[in-house]
Amino acid sequence: FLDRQVRRMMDHLLFAKGNHFDPSTPDPVFPTIRHRDPRVPPKEQVYGVTLGSRAVAYTLGYLERNGGVATERIGDEAITVKHFPEHGFVEMFFGEVPEVDARGYDAAGVRHRRVPHASRVLWMIWANVYRDTQVRV
Repeated sequence: FLDRQVRRMMDHLLFAKGNHFDPSTPDPVFPTIRHRDPRVPPKEQVYGVTLGSRAVAYTLGYLERNGGVATERIGDEAITVKHFPEHGFVEMFFGEVPEVDARGYDAAGVRHRRVPHASRVLWMIWANVYRDTQVRV
C-alpha cells in the first residue's frame, strides 16, 4: 500500500518538473550517477536481488521471453523470479517454485518464502550501486 503511495508521489514530482523522468532520455534526474552501464537502457526498470555478495537484476523483457518465470542459483540459494502480469508485479521466492499464485501458494497449499528484492528500480541506479551486478536481459 505505502509503496504505491510513494511511487505515485515520486511520479508526480518527477513529471511535474519538466518530464525529467522521460525514459527516452538517458540523462539522470539527479546528477549523482557516476557509473554508466550500457547493458540495459539507463531508465529501464529492473527487479534486483542481492544474496550474499552477489547482485542480479532482471528486466521485464527477460521474464516475458521466459514465460514469466526464471529459476536460478545465486550463490548457495536457488530462487524463482515470477512475473504476475495480471497483478502488475514481480515476486521472488526461495527455491525452485514452478507454479505459485500471487500470494506465494503452490497447488498443494504450501506458502513459499519470499526473497527480499528491489522492484522497478531504474537500471542506472541499480548498476551505479551494484557495479558488479549480473543482469538478465
